Amino acid sequence: MVETGEIMADKHHKLVYALKNNEIIYISEVESGLKCGCVCPSCGEKLVAKKGERMMHHFAHYSGVDCEYGYETSLHLVAKDILLNAKELSIPPVYVRNRPF
Repeated sequence: MVETGEIMADKHHKLVYALKNNEIIYISEVESGLKCGCVCPSCGEKLVAKKGERMMHHFAHYSGVDCEYGYETSLHLVAKDILLNAKELSIPPVYVRNRPF
């Protein structure tokens, strides 16, 4: 059973963001194979850019064993990058009503 707040790893999620020179990068921005020079944002292992004809382009761990948090960490870093570079951010109003206990 999944606890509240826990993100369950799904084998259908593919790692499409990685770190290159300490910057988050999308799979389409790199060369295929180890030439991509990328590492996993979670465990730091070398990644292989898999850009074939049959499957969705994605990164795979060089060892062949995916780490538990690579996908989640990559999305977290992308979200931080988007927020950091946003020129404007709109959020809905928040109303707080003080209620006695």
